[in-house]
Amino acid sequence: MSASPKKRILVAEDNANDVFLLRNAFQETAPNIELTIFEDGTALVNHLQSTIQETPAPELLLLDLNIPGMDGFQVLEWIRGQPGLRKMPVVIFSSSGAAADIDQAYELGANSYLVKPFDFRRLTEIVERMVGYWLEINRSPDCRIEQTLRR
Repeated sequence: MSASPKKRILVAEDNANDVFLLRNAFQETAPNIELTIFEDGTALVNHLQSTIQETPAPELLLLDLNIPGMDGFQVLEWIRGQPGLRKMPVVIFSSSGAAADIDQAYELGANSYLVKPFDFRRLTEIVERMVGYWLEINRSPDCRIEQTLRR
């Protein structure tokens, strides 16, 4: 019996401390998940444009709103405008709990909005529940691109 391939999550996060804690939380609760980190939105979009046709789409995108280059809102709007990516699950993972940010994220097509916790124990709980729901319980559509990406 062959091992199942690792599930992939893309993470757009520019804060090194948050990346460190997030990696540790995933290692502790879901070591079978492959995280790919992008420190700015433009790098994430460039990655999606250049690799999505050759590889299976990631199972999930964790997207911080306050990232350099294209911010999280711009990245989300771009993703929802792409024929093959618009169905990819996007979870906003931000330190902002502002109602205006939450509303705008959902207006642009976010699937979920989570506010980053302040302690590691709570972060591991959130990661465990997020993985349980989005990668085990939820059924997502195939997000492979069939048409040329739009800029």
